[in-house]
Amino acid sequence: MNGLESFFSARDWGIVAGFLAVTVLITLLFRRGRRSDGQGPRPLPWPIVGASLILSELTGWIFLALPGVMAAFHGNLAYVQWMVVSLMMRIVIGVLLMRRGCSLGGRDSSPEECGGKVHPLCAPLAFFSHVGSCLGLALRLCVLVLPLALLTGWSFEWCLLLLVVVSVSLVFTGGIRAVTGVESIHLLSLVGVSVAVFSSLAGGLTDDWSASWEKLRQSEDFEGLIHDKLAIVDFRLDPALNFTFWTALFCFPLYQWQALTLDRGNLLRLRLCADTRAAGRAVFSSSLGLFVILLLLATGLALFLFYRSHPPEDPMILRALAWNGGEPARYDLALPLWILTELPEGTRGLIFGAFIAASLSGVHASLLSLPCLPLRSSITSVLSAALWGLAALVLVIGLLRYQSGTSGIGLLSLGYGLAAFTVGPLVGLSLLAARGHRGVSPAGALVGVILSWALVLLNRLDLWELLFGNSRTEWLERLPDFLLAVESTPSISSFVSSPWLWPITAVVTWLGGWRKCP
Repeated sequence: MNGLESFFSARDWGIVAGFLAVTVLITLLFRRGRRSDGQGPRPLPWPIVGASLILSELTGWIFLALPGVMAAFHGNLAYVQWMVVSLMMRIVIGVLLMRRGCSLGGRDSSPEECGGKVHPLCAPLAFFSHVGSCLGLALRLCVLVLPLALLTGWSFEWCLLLLVVVSVSLVFTGGIRAVTGVESIHLLSLVGVSVAVFSSLAGGLTDDWSASWEKLRQSEDFEGLIHDKLAIVDFRLDPALNFTFWTALFCFPLYQWQALTLDRGNLLRLRLCADTRAAGRAVFSSSLGLFVILLLLATGLALFLFYRSHPPEDPMILRALAWNGGEPARYDLALPLWILTELPEGTRGLIFGAFIAASLSGVHASLLSLPCLPLRSSITSVLSAALWGLAALVLVIGLLRYQSGTSGIGLLSLGYGLAAFTVGPLVGLSLLAARGHRGVSPAGALVGVILSWALVLLNRLDLWELLFGNSRTEWLERLPDFLLAVESTPSISSFVSSPWLWPITAVVTWLGGWRKCP
């Protein structure tokens, strides 16, 4: 027990249980979507699918990560650059879907089939799609375990076991159609509680707007460094930085393309639309998530001002946040801790209930995007689903131990770092698949994927440190000095930021599998 669980009363838990009960009820109602003529389920309206896409992005890790990053000294509004690129990419993808529909592969055919023949890259694309689903499931569970451990005082393992039991139970309530419908409702509740949290934070600030604006423009840390937290455009060329203009221009478009055209969960959602034109409209409407992200960024700025004016003094809060140098080292817990300790009974139950229910719907969808049981199940399919689920559980335990034991890395960096394993290879393989059978070397593509993963593992020096401890310094000193020159922090965590690996690994995979057409 950490002592903080005493803030969450039985009434709050009752509200959370009520949210979960309503979620199950609505899921069962959306499950009844069969046509009267028996030709399968009715298509969902495109606004519902668009809302589901928005919630899927928010509950992955954005809802906790963005306010937490803004609560730290180094956080600023540079993430808006990525959101502008996201808006542009959704417009492009929406137009392609409305005019061609090639990304959905049609409603009656498999996207891996071309001209009646199975493409040689069908298996690698399916494999990496499943790997991406497994990573997404692990990250979603990690996002849920962190606040649940805070509310209960239980260990990570017991919280994870509880979430697994609840998530598996939800799978029996409905498929992807029911989840998509429920997510559209959860989005409204999550936006509502987000507005309430921001209003409470802003109303509790003692300074006027001009003084608060000046604090954000000229925030000085304990080392005397001045940070401009309202800076949006960052043209610095340091490859160790994540959110710069250059990563937004050259890296983030690949992530968006993979998320909306290759991610298994999002493809299942888009295929619920009546046709590809409706799917394009759903992608367009998902651009409204930008306003929710701006609200979360503003909430993080208000949280930063609150902690500047009212630094925590309770030893339990200081220990939970790993408070050091005037800021939280565990900044992903900054917003949940503020809600838990500063808001009244009932209100905090309402907020956590909305977040937990919405996040569980995302976990439900991630489970459905894993290799599932076909209509005619077999022992092989059962073992496949069990192995993928076991891999996700092992991975989430490792992520929890890694995230809790490493200060300075939050869910935002962790999520985009995990994406480096799949975004580049998936984009590279999809570009190769577009060349047709004769223009692809499957063996070369496999070599390119292996090289891509080797580059990712070599770049993530924090993983080597986690596995081998201080022994890494022996071989690290043998590396060329110019590789270490890009490191901008005292502790070496990577040579370049993870987003730069997305285009690099995509090119490596494409070059490995490229073959001149005869």
